[in-house]
Amino acid sequence: MRGVGIVFSQFLNIPIFWGVIVGMAIVFMYAVLGGMKGITYTQVAQYCVLIFAYLVPAIFISMLITGIPIPQIGLGAEVADGSGLSVLQKLDNTLVELGFAPYTEGVKSKIDVFAITMALMASLLGQPAAAQGDGQLVLEPKSCQRSRMMNKLKRQPNQGPCARVVIEQVDGNYITVSFLARGSERGSSNSLSLGGTTTTPLSCRLNKCRLSQPLQLELDNAKEVAYDSEGIESSLPSAWPAVGSCQLTPEAI
Repeated sequence: MRGVGIVFSQFLNIPIFWGVIVGMAIVFMYAVLGGMKGITYTQVAQYCVLIFAYLVPAIFISMLITGIPIPQIGLGAEVADGSGLSVLQKLDNTLVELGFAPYTEGVKSKIDVFAITMALMASLLGQPAAAQGDGQLVLEPKSCQRSRMMNKLKRQPNQGPCARVVIEQVDGNYITVSFLARGSERGSSNSLSLGGTTTTPLSCRLNKCRLSQPLQLELDNAKEVAYDSEGIESSLPSAWPAVGSCQLTPEAI
């Protein structure tokens, strides 16, 4: 945070301490107002700046020294000063003259470097799999009708249109499909949820899911919940076992 304090102290002509306070206040505001989504987009913008800041100088330095615009290739090319030395040889000579070890003299064996590289690659490969696990898909269909709802609380089936459908995925293979409708009182609502397992899960990332293939669901339970105007459960939920299967396709959505 001291770096943020220095930046704001220069812009606002205030002490570094108060610059840190201003920076903390700004971070607090966008974290609270933007939530996880705002923080994620901030990180995306930050890494775009970092990639640009690292990539552009590397390209121009490679072009100035070797005439090759690709730094990875230029590192093994000859220096364009007529000496006939490669970039690595020139770098080794410069470091030795300054009293350091040669750049190409590694302190780790090749097997250690290979093992570290494979460990880093394996950890990166595991991240998308974890991101595919949980999330939800919220639908506001133009036409949605609940033909029957076992409303034990009112003793009568609650029939009528549903305003929203929420498909939630947990642990990668458990799906809950909730049909939400407006309640009888102003601001109230109720939902009928069908839960079960699937072998064709949703594609989820950052808690947002999409239906990329037909969703086949083997049902094992159903639940009904009523909510008041503040979104709090107004009564104990009714739940019962369910046996059957259903399918949802992208075309239906």
